[in-house]
Amino acid sequence: MAIFLLLCGAFLVGEYYNGKSKIIIQRQLTGSNNIEKAWNFYIAEGFSKEATAGILGNYMRESKMDPTIEEKGNNIGFGLAQWSFSRRTDLEKWTKENDFLPSSLEGQLNFSLIEMEKMKFGKYKYNDFKRVNNVKEATILFEKYYERAGVVALEERIKNAEEIYKKYS
Repeated sequence: MAIFLLLCGAFLVGEYYNGKSKIIIQRQLTGSNNIEKAWNFYIAEGFSKEATAGILGNYMRESKMDPTIEEKGNNIGFGLAQWSFSRRTDLEKWTKENDFLPSSLEGQLNFSLIEMEKMKFGKYKYNDFKRVNNVKEATILFEKYYERAGVVALEERIKNAEEIYKKYS
C-alpha cells in the first residue's frame, strides 16, 4: 500500500510498507545522468562524499553505471554492482517484492543499502563506512568487502572515484 507525500524541494516521493519489517523510502532520483542520480541518492542516505565516490568508482568499473548491463560472455553478473549467483537472485527477488524492476537504477540503489546494512567493511560497520572521509580508503573498502571482484583493477576504481569526487563534491 502506498502513501504518497509531497515535500517541496525534497527527494522524498513516497513510502510503503514492504510486508515484512521495513519501510522502504522511494525517492525521485534527481540528476542529469546515472552517476549524478546515484551520487544524490547516497548523499541523501547520509553517506559522506568520499564514501559515495568510493561506491560509484567501483560501480563505474563494474557496469559504467548501467543498471541493465549483463556480464559479457556468461551473463552471470547483472546491474550496477554486477551482482552474481545468489546475490543476483536476491536482487531480483527483493526488487520484485518491493515494486521495482530488477533493472531499475532506483531498485538497485535501494537494494545496495539493504545489502550494506548487513555487512562489515573491515573494521567499519555500515554506519561507520558511511562516514569514511578518504576517497581511496572508501574505494578499497567497498571493493574488498562489497564488490569482491574477480578482476580487482583497483587503480581504475580509485581513479574513477577520484574523478567522481572532483566533479560532484
